Amino acid sequence: INGAGEATAEFVGTLQAETYVALYAGQYYYPYNGYPSIGFPNEQFDRPGNLSDFTNPMIAISDGRNFFFQNICSVLKVSVTGNGERLNSIRVFSYNGEPMSGRVIVDFAESADGYEPVISFVESGNDDGGPFSWVDFYCNGAELSETPRDFYVVVPARVYQGGLGLALVTSDGQHMEVSTAEGIETKRSQMHEISVNFENQEEEVEDGVYIVGTAVGYPVPMLEAANRSGRYERFVSIENNTPFTIVKWENGVKTEYDIPEQELCTAPGAAGIDYDWGRLSEGQSYGGMTVRKDGLYIVVVDMNEYGDLYA
Repeated sequence: INGAGEATAEFVGTLQAETYVALYAGQYYYPYNGYPSIGFPNEQFDRPGNLSDFTNPMIAISDGRNFFFQNICSVLKVSVTGNGERLNSIRVFSYNGEPMSGRVIVDFAESADGYEPVISFVESGNDDGGPFSWVDFYCNGAELSETPRDFYVVVPARVYQGGLGLALVTSDGQHMEVSTAEGIETKRSQMHEISVNFENQEEEVEDGVYIVGTAVGYPVPMLEAANRSGRYERFVSIENNTPFTIVKWENGVKTEYDIPEQELCTAPGAAGIDYDWGRLSEGQSYGGMTVRKDGLYIVVVDMNEYGDLYA
């Protein structure tokens, strides 16, 4: 991350005003009540050794052609070790509910360097429904080992009175939560390091049927009992081309189910909407099931308690 005043640019057009403001690499930009306004995304994606695209905007103010850009945000360097787990996601959230993503406006305060960018979140009128007190960072199933794996999460520069929490979830639904000290301050243009040794936090799981995996994230959705014994269903938001499986918990015993890809069948459904179906194999793993595009799906699981689904 560049320090204040280390990134420069020159305007080559015709000057027509006394003061100019420039933004670089923001997710989107538009004026808001006379102030520059940009979006802090609530989803970021792993780029080994780098930051997710359009997540670390810089701003400059000038009365002439030369612009000196300054970072607006801070970065958490989350170094994670483990034992072969594949990390699906890290949710960074503020315990006291301070906003971390959504639309912000940028103002300037005087400082030793001339000015200091200051942000404030827009509390209403966000296109995406924000602001949000969290950021989801997707790790693409990165494999953990004794060698730390670094993930770079961009966060707003501010004091988090209750501290920050990090909820880590693996591709097979293991999870753990860690927290920083209360009153942590993430300073603009600085990197803050957090080290985590992943250990699954076992907890009592309610009996039921769940859909788990990278495609559905965390918390893990539990399917709801339907009007047929042994049948469960639920609408679930699923990400395309990423795997999920079915897990049943009963009296503390976990049973996993999967379907070989070649045994998944597609059939026409109501209103011209196709559906995929197949026979679940108990205790087998074939790499997980996938869907062809992101969307909201109805997932139905029938344990065939009546023995009438297959000959």
